[in-house]
Amino acid sequence: MKTLNRILARTLPAITLFSWSAMLLYFYFSGRLNHYLIDTYRPLVLATGLLLPVVALGLLFTAKGVVVAPEDEADGMAFGVRGAGSDAKLRPGQILAFLVLLLPLGAAAAVRTDSFSSRAILNRGLVENAAGMPQTSTSLTPPAPSATKNPTATAAAPSTTQPATPLEPALPTKDAQSAPPAAAVGADRVDATQYLRKSPEGLPIVEVVDLLFAADDQSMRPDFEGKQVEMIGQFLPDRSGSKMKFQLVRMFMLCCAADARPVAVTIEAPGTLEGMTDMSWLKVIGKVSFRAGADGRMTAVVQAERILPTTPPAEIMLY
Repeated sequence: MKTLNRILARTLPAITLFSWSAMLLYFYFSGRLNHYLIDTYRPLVLATGLLLPVVALGLLFTAKGVVVAPEDEADGMAFGVRGAGSDAKLRPGQILAFLVLLLPLGAAAAVRTDSFSSRAILNRGLVENAAGMPQTSTSLTPPAPSATKNPTATAAAPSTTQPATPLEPALPTKDAQSAPPAAAVGADRVDATQYLRKSPEGLPIVEVVDLLFAADDQSMRPDFEGKQVEMIGQFLPDRSGSKMKFQLVRMFMLCCAADARPVAVTIEAPGTLEGMTDMSWLKVIGKVSFRAGADGRMTAVVQAERILPTTPPAEIMLY
């Protein structure tokens, strides 16, 4: 028993590191990490998962347990060791530290739910316009539509807030009035939807954030107004209790799931919504329109023509 006690005292730190490595690598290679962290930081998780076993092996083969100076005897006993010259001995504090480090991560791996409930969505507050989008402290303006990282966009649409080429000064007319600039006709406008990925039916596949930004940008509304589009999101019943409309929700995060905010677009259904399950994944095909809300801000509404159940996308978070 004493031998087992000494072995555990010497190997428990290495076992902790091996366990953390296994958890990190599991989350990375299973794809579950995609639900919690943006892709910028995922390689760091992989690197940490590969480095921890090296450190653990170093503890096993180059150390004979933790040795403390006599004046640190109290601290040493708390972590399961005695003073210099003594063999390491397992203590309750060392076991407690092991459990504190591993239980939360083990629980996260055991729980298979990687999505937010409808209650969590409502508690975080729905974002239904671009002004409410989360931004970093250095952001002055929200990013352009379709620049948000998501699997449906293959390229970012260029900004349509400025003409593609500089305008020449307007020439005076006979009555000395300036003629309207040529760009007012819209001949040189670039349709932002041409940069979006298309569905098998040839429809632009848009994200919720695309419509939020378009509603806030007068120059982009014509790119979506009256057009048939395809969207994917989660079903959330309308807060007014209407049986003919609902919110199509996606989670938008800047860094990780801790800062994720629900973004939503109102969907007007072609019929009743009986049988719909909260937070189920749907594919919506319909026409986009923009309407002024009670506060005067323009909001996007999709008049659905078809609503189909679908599987969650590979990236359930937008960022």
